[in-house]
Amino acid sequence: DEEEEEEEEEEEAPMKVTATVEAVHVDHAIAKYKAQKKYGTYSGKQLSHKEVLTGMFRILAAYLQVTALAQAVPIEWPEAVLTIFRGMERISSPSLSMTSVDCAIAKDDPANGNGGAFYKKFYTMMAVPLAAVGVPFLIYGTYYIVGIMAIGCCGCKKWPARKTKEAFKHAKMLDDMYTEARTSRDEAADKHYEERNKRKRRVNLRILRRKGRLYNVKTLAQYDAFRHWNRTANRYLITVILILFLFYTTISKSIVSAFACQKFGEEAYLIADFSVDCNGEEYLNFVPNAMFFFVIYCLGIPYAAYRILRRYIDGIHYDPMRAISPENPKTPGHELDYVENDATRILLMREKHTSHQSFGFLWQGLNEKGHAPYWEASAVTLRKLFMIFIVMMFQDSNKNIQMVIALMGLFVFTACHINVKPYDSFVHDKLEILSLFVSQATMFVGLIANFLKDDQKSDRRNLTEVEAENWNLALGGVIVFCNLIFMLLSSSSFFFLYVSTWYATFIEIPIHYII
Repeated sequence: DEEEEEEEEEEEAPMKVTATVEAVHVDHAIAKYKAQKKYGTYSGKQLSHKEVLTGMFRILAAYLQVTALAQAVPIEWPEAVLTIFRGMERISSPSLSMTSVDCAIAKDDPANGNGGAFYKKFYTMMAVPLAAVGVPFLIYGTYYIVGIMAIGCCGCKKWPARKTKEAFKHAKMLDDMYTEARTSRDEAADKHYEERNKRKRRVNLRILRRKGRLYNVKTLAQYDAFRHWNRTANRYLITVILILFLFYTTISKSIVSAFACQKFGEEAYLIADFSVDCNGEEYLNFVPNAMFFFVIYCLGIPYAAYRILRRYIDGIHYDPMRAISPENPKTPGHELDYVENDATRILLMREKHTSHQSFGFLWQGLNEKGHAPYWEASAVTLRKLFMIFIVMMFQDSNKNIQMVIALMGLFVFTACHINVKPYDSFVHDKLEILSLFVSQATMFVGLIANFLKDDQKSDRRNLTEVEAENWNLALGGVIVFCNLIFMLLSSSSFFFLYVSTWYATFIEIPIHYII
């Protein structure tokens, strides 16, 4: 009897373990569902104010930049619609005053006036990214030098912020653990690579392993100087990234316009400046330069953002509230999984902190899982580049075809967004979808207006000029109404979402009821 009871217990033991695991999963799912309803996020986490601001700014900037490109489509938009488009472009895409540039060119070369103005304006615009890197460098370089002088000569504790010896010892201990974890993981990654591929790496990771940030810091004064340097570098990087992404649409339009030519029989002239002969030797010598800038700026800026985030993606994917496992953070199949220990946790937390502090503009507000953190650097920038390419390069084609291709592209990006759901907040996610629908509605109404215009030119027209003008005004009113409603909705959502994050700790507000 005892043997039979032991056998029954052995048979029931796996079933009990399975039931316990299932119960834990159910409890976790219920808790996550309640957190999702409470905070209005897919992750079940409360949004910080910085994430609210970053997400709303990212959505509105992309919406304004994409919709404003419609003014370049050869359609007779009503004046009210053009006014809105110009306002959107002025707000979302800062640019150089081309009128001022023309005057400067004429002043510098009074004999030829504005001869060759397109090339001069083009290279002036190509200098903007260099200025975005150089000017902040001078400003923050001065800030850093003054701070170092203050640390060495002044006993002020407020600026630059000083630390105690105990804080320095604690930071040094954490940094040593980071170095240990980094070294251990790189060595294990080398071994894993050799076992998987049956050969050694061409460059051994142990040679390239990163020492801790405080590896050469020995004294408290050096630690204060390092913190000042780190804070200055982070602010410099944030400023450069922000300026480059703000000017991305303007720079891309200037580059793509260098390839847009219009044919007149056998002749072809540049649409941006009809004095430029696209078959001329000067222009043909210029094209390789334009292609170079297209690769460096139009493709290089989003790729650089992707590579920056790729460096910290494991830290972004890591959930500190859960144990480290093959699923937390989830690594690609060819890479080594992380091992649970204090040093590894410090490594991942440092990567997560750095990604928030220095590069949060690129991904904060987005979901931390899968490919969602890359959404701004990939899908959003490609959407802008696609619209710029369609608007600028198809000006010599049938404008109806141009509008249809633009609508098809926006539909594909909308489908991708619905499939990925890149934003963590329900409100951000719905606003992004709504912004895409409003952009499509704007293009679609413009297409209808263009059909009416073509119908008026045909022999079978059935509307008088007055009726056609009234229809055109009505369609313009629809465009204005849709865009104003979206702007009003996004503003009210921002207000309620921002306020709710302040009071979510004290008042149980289900954020998903806001929109």
